[in-house]
Amino acid sequence: MKKPTGVMCPVDMGGCSPFGEYVNAFRVMSDSDGELLLDFCIYSARENKAQVVSRIRVAASFLTDIHERIGRGITEIRSSGATKGASNPTPPIFLFRRPVDEDEGDN
Repeated sequence: MKKPTGVMCPVDMGGCSPFGEYVNAFRVMSDSDGELLLDFCIYSARENKAQVVSRIRVAASFLTDIHERIGRGITEIRSSGATKGASNPTPPIFLFRRPVDEDEGDN
């Protein structure tokens, strides 16, 4: 199987908000043979509930590429942030919901 490569092309946002939707959690579920569902959610620790904001279906083989590209993107963002100096640090990037202490609240 040929490895996917980057493509430069216009991207139509359709009806999506240009600012994106806020999420603080995600889950990956097996759906059918060779396909996975990725649910992006808003999780409330107070109610111990999550609401799906967006669901996408991908081939299981594509998940490895997604993981690799996110890792590479984080490395590039951190590298470019380091050149800006301490007065303008790059904000932290969180890829998945971590356990929250009760003292932290329901951010």
